[in-house]
Amino acid sequence: MGWLTWCLILKLMLLVLTTARADDSESEPCELEVWASGKGKWSVGRPGQVFCACIDRNSSEVHRLSLYQGGTKLNTTIVNNTVQYTKESATECVQNEYECKWNTLVRGSVIVTAIAALNVTDFACRFDVSDKLNCSFSRSQIEQLNENGVRYQLQLPATSYEPSGSTSQCTTADRRVNCILELRMGHASKMSSQIFNLTRYSNNAGKQTQLIELPFDSMFVPKCRPSEADKITKDNQTCLRWYYPGDMLERSSSLEWVVELKPRLAQIKPPPLILTSGEQPDLNSLTFCFPHPEQGHQVFDVRLRCHIKGNNTIWSENYPEFEITTNDTLPARPPQFVPNGFTYDEDKNELTVFWLPLDEIEYNGPNLKYDVRWKGSQEASRTYTRSAIFTNWDDSQPANVTMRSRNIKGASVNSTWLWVPALSNVAKRRATHLRYIPEENSTTISWKKPEDTDLLSGYLIYWCNASRTLGQLCDDRVSIKNISLDDKEQQEYRFDTSMPLQDIALEPIYHDHVSGGMSVRLEAVEKKENYSFNLRIVEGICALLVLGVIVMSAKKLRKMNDIKVEMPEMGPIFTSEPKSDSKPSPLWGVPIINYPYYNPKTTILNLDLVTFTDKGQESEPEEKEMEESFTGDVAQPKPESSAYVCMDNAIGKNGDIRPPSNGYVMAPPPQIDVNINGYVVASPPRLIPNNEGYINPPPPRLNPDINGYVTAPQPRSVPNNNGYVDSPPPRLIPNSDGYINPPPPHS
Repeated sequence: MGWLTWCLILKLMLLVLTTARADDSESEPCELEVWASGKGKWSVGRPGQVFCACIDRNSSEVHRLSLYQGGTKLNTTIVNNTVQYTKESATECVQNEYECKWNTLVRGSVIVTAIAALNVTDFACRFDVSDKLNCSFSRSQIEQLNENGVRYQLQLPATSYEPSGSTSQCTTADRRVNCILELRMGHASKMSSQIFNLTRYSNNAGKQTQLIELPFDSMFVPKCRPSEADKITKDNQTCLRWYYPGDMLERSSSLEWVVELKPRLAQIKPPPLILTSGEQPDLNSLTFCFPHPEQGHQVFDVRLRCHIKGNNTIWSENYPEFEITTNDTLPARPPQFVPNGFTYDEDKNELTVFWLPLDEIEYNGPNLKYDVRWKGSQEASRTYTRSAIFTNWDDSQPANVTMRSRNIKGASVNSTWLWVPALSNVAKRRATHLRYIPEENSTTISWKKPEDTDLLSGYLIYWCNASRTLGQLCDDRVSIKNISLDDKEQQEYRFDTSMPLQDIALEPIYHDHVSGGMSVRLEAVEKKENYSFNLRIVEGICALLVLGVIVMSAKKLRKMNDIKVEMPEMGPIFTSEPKSDSKPSPLWGVPIINYPYYNPKTTILNLDLVTFTDKGQESEPEEKEMEESFTGDVAQPKPESSAYVCMDNAIGKNGDIRPPSNGYVMAPPPQIDVNINGYVVASPPRLIPNNEGYINPPPPRLNPDINGYVTAPQPRSVPNNNGYVDSPPPRLIPNSDGYINPPPPHS
């Protein structure tokens, strides 16, 4: 390629560049303008437009303009050199942004907000009180996000009942708008319906008004005030009566009541009651009654409320909860016998029958019991909740056992019966050797099939919790369970769980429905067999314990016999009547005292004393002086003396009392005792009635003083209630005449 060719190529490239620059200078975009109708505030449901154009309205550039919304090109038209997009019906939204592009370049945009029109759908009012009307409704979501200057006004136009009308400035709380209208005349209850003017003022949409009409029934609030009602229960129903109920009385025919009955017994299904209207016995009261459930003697908690029949009406508040008790009625039915549910004890001649008792909801009254009879009139000897026992049963004759339920209202209308064949004829149709073996994780029962197996079809196994009542089969608090076995050759059955404390029964089933009854294995019998060895061990241990206690007691008694008691040497005891030539030996150192009450010739004083001396101590010399100071005869000391002190009364040999010369029987002198210090103290005398039948008080206890006189003992000083010690009474000293003179005053 020569240089001429390269020069041609360069010239062509320069030409292309020059042409491109010329085109660019000619294609410079114009200044754009983008706008929307309504200043970008559209009303929901109404049309709206978006425009885009060059400011100089250059017609040559308009074909390069286009509108986009959310990245999507919109279908536009060109009107007067302006690109226009029309939205036929604006939808509620927060914001929409429209973009205007020149070729592919975004040259401008506008934001459009669609404002919802005033269209309240949940407007509701209620008369909480007669002169005020409370209304409320919800705000739209768009309004909550974009409108800050919105306010509402509710107006009640003038009517014949409210001539001046009423206007309320509403308040906003969260998403609800609340309005309260004051009703000056207070005749709201007489309105059939009411039209309201609801107005909204906003900065964007301006003023909007909506007409709303509500029926009065949708605004009426029934008031069931418990303080104004009387509760009446009669004829198996409960009635509530309101006096002067006001607005409820005028609309009593359109009221609808809902009664909720909650039973205390969980087995009862609560019956729903929806009752219409209420009775109006007079012009000033309203009575509402509801029937009681059919279950007798049951307690229900009652809740009720009412409203005017129809949709969108206001319910009253729940009436305060109260309880009712239904009337007692006859039992709902008789109990059902267990199939072939009887067992016969040949040794005791007793027949036991079993049945399924009534549920508690079928009692219909207190004191439920069962009447079980045979031959029509003979009652069972013992009746329990699930069984009954007949004694002296005649097994030679078939019989029907009938049963009814009974409470305080009487017996059930119907009865059930159980046919018992002549048991002496069907003894071969009874299983024998029933064994019950409880294990740790299972229980096995075994039996020997009956002798008669011609029509044998299978077995029925019954089991129940053992009863704590002696002689009773099955615990009354739990039900009897059973299982059917179709294999007539089977003689053992194993439960997959341990079942201690169970009563087991087995009954053969025959095609002709004639059986010898159940074979029963009592838990107590099996328990006795299983644990008899343990019982013997316990008895042996108790016997060994008792034997050990006896041996230890014998050893202790033997040790107690080895205890020696050392007593001091005793002197002879003088008799009460010494010899005539003998002289009584009184206690050494104590004078013989002549008492004025008795004759010394018939009174004998015998004193015996145990003398105590301390080793290593010598007697004081004052003792001799004390001996010489006593008056009367003093006995000589004796080394050995008795420890007994005795005194005889003036009693004759025949046991008769010898009165003194004055004819009165006086109290005997005190018995003189010697204490540990060697002093003589008087013991209380015996009381002897005098000739008049009275007992004179005994003389005071006399103690000889240092001068030989016998004086009354010094009383102990005892503080009185005030904490002071009262002065002791004077010491009384008897004179020679036997009287006690007062003591001389103290110097």
